[in-house]
Amino acid sequence: MRRPRRSSPCPAPDCRAASPHQHSATDRLKALGVTGDWVSGAERCMYCGCVYVRTEMDSKIIKGWLDAAMGPQGWHESGR
Repeated sequence: MRRPRRSSPCPAPDCRAASPHQHSATDRLKALGVTGDWVSGAERCMYCGCVYVRTEMDSKIIKGWLDAAMGPQGWHESGR
């Protein structure tokens, strides 16, 4: 059974925040030496640390996690 879609801007399925703030992750990723065309458009959930990019179809692709408030600090690339 599929879970109902939630209204949160964060695409991480395990993010528990109802309406977390989203901020650009570009500067922090570049400072850590993360490269790729996607870095310039990366956003980060301030609650769970999920880093994602929006596609042309307005869907969101999770790239990894960065400085999670409740988890490890630093950059952790998604295994997808």
